[in-house]
Amino acid sequence: QDQIDELELEVELKSSQSVSTKKSTHQLIEAKEKEIVSLKAQLASVNGVIQKYRDRLAAYNSDMSMAFQGYNTNMLDVSLQNDKAVLRLSANSLLFKRATSTSLSDRGMSIIQQVSEIIKRYPDLEIYVVGHTDNRPPAKSYKDNWYFSTLRAVTVVREMTQKDDVNNNQVYAVGKAEFAPIASNETSDGRARNHRIEIIAQPLSRNMIRDIQKITKK
Repeated sequence: QDQIDELELEVELKSSQSVSTKKSTHQLIEAKEKEIVSLKAQLASVNGVIQKYRDRLAAYNSDMSMAFQGYNTNMLDVSLQNDKAVLRLSANSLLFKRATSTSLSDRGMSIIQQVSEIIKRYPDLEIYVVGHTDNRPPAKSYKDNWYFSTLRAVTVVREMTQKDDVNNNQVYAVGKAEFAPIASNETSDGRARNHRIEIIAQPLSRNMIRDIQKITKK
């Protein structure tokens, strides 16, 4: 009888442990399911933030496209590339007085003023003005194409900030020299296309990071 009692007690104990284990497992599953739901909601919110900035960029790009309709795309082109809005301008034909100059022509100043008016509508975007050249040495007054391309970019940024009232903290001047060609340097047409200014807009990174951190820290 004692053996039977002991066996019955052991069965009851194991049964109780089994129930407890099942309950614990069920609670763990419930907790994990809630965590998954929460993470999915966070992901949806983060995607919403990213889409908001993409929509702003698309609106900016659309405004640029509307402002500069009718230009030959070899001279002026507007496009969206990898979450960046790129305005490509022929440096020699549209912006500067001469092929060797870092001074804007009257036409160039007018174009930059139009660009600046659009930029000022989008303070949540950061703007990179990038100067490019072909692979030929610049005029003797310039040390090299790095210097020449950077000076041209700086000229555009100064026009934007000092004359057109674009926020100084929003724009950056960059020189790429001959190292990002879009055409062959073997022809005069290709070299002319490579002499260009690109005005690249993208979401202000610190704002996007701030908005995403607000979500992930909840």
